[in-house]
Amino acid sequence: MTKCAPRHVSEYSPLTYPGEIPRGSFAIRRGYVEPIRSTADGMAFADGQQVGPWLVGDGLAELADLYVPMLAYGSNACPGRLVEKFARSFPVGSELDRIVAVGATVIGAQRAWVCSHTDRGVLPVTIAAAPDRELECHVLLLPARLIPKMDRSEGRATGHYAAVRLTGTEARLDGGQIWRQPLSYLGCATRAPLVIDEQVQFFDDLPLAAAELALTRYVGGRETEHLLAHEEIETDVALIDIVDRVGLDRPVFDLFGEV
Repeated sequence: MTKCAPRHVSEYSPLTYPGEIPRGSFAIRRGYVEPIRSTADGMAFADGQQVGPWLVGDGLAELADLYVPMLAYGSNACPGRLVEKFARSFPVGSELDRIVAVGATVIGAQRAWVCSHTDRGVLPVTIAAAPDRELECHVLLLPARLIPKMDRSEGRATGHYAAVRLTGTEARLDGGQIWRQPLSYLGCATRAPLVIDEQVQFFDDLPLAAAELALTRYVGGRETEHLLAHEEIETDVALIDIVDRVGLDRPVFDLFGEV
């Protein structure tokens, strides 16, 4: 991760997985990645503008009706990769805008290489159980209108990454709040953790070249034993429909004040 200072989204290269990821909480405002911080009134930009009211725009809808919070532990926290996924969804001449990523720490989990390449030839990661370890990641607050594109990118309907609640997991958010049973995309089937000799091949322990070599020894069989406890969300259920503003997901939305 790199220290987050205002930079254009195009400056964050997605070429080497998982791409360049800003450190800490940030927002994409008018095409620029800017740091945001926790204040008594909610998350705010360096110039003092409150993030919550900025996200809801005209204020005719609540934040939880417009955004879906998801753990982002891989390239989904790289602004350059988000450009690749979503830039065409914005009007011609406009900039990628109103996407927020809140810094988070997950206890008892780590990034793990997966057991097959993507169609783009990339070896990505999933999240796997790792007792006594911590994972520094982000909570991506994504506009609901972009979720169908994210679902397709993650292969939700084709069995690559499932949309889930991580039922035994807690994420400590920037500001100290605890988000229990967070929403996430979780690698399954062809994106299950890479396990060699009954050992998960963790991203932080193994460089890409070594992971590629380990993949040549992969025979499969016990990957699901290393998945975090979870409840899968049926593929025909829109994720905006399961956002729980007053219950499970309240800690995320409370970060942005009364909006």
